[in-house]
Amino acid sequence: MSKKRAKEVKEYMKLRQDFLEEFPFCEVCNKKQSTDVHHKDKRGKNFLEKDTWLSVCRACHQIIHANPSWARENDYLI
Repeated sequence: MSKKRAKEVKEYMKLRQDFLEEFPFCEVCNKKQSTDVHHKDKRGKNFLEKDTWLSVCRACHQIIHANPSWARENDYLI
């Protein structure tokens, strides 16, 4: 991992923790506690862009990735 990416990952981990504390429940099912941050618009250039993030439980995160058409219809993927 490059030094630049390592720095971004360190920053991401802090932002991710804060984001999950701010949005403690899954934004898809609204029932379970959030455990994951889903990147609606890929992780590359948007890795640290919180406006492209979605706070989700593991089950909903898997559903989003397994059903991309449905996820796009519901604005879970851009």
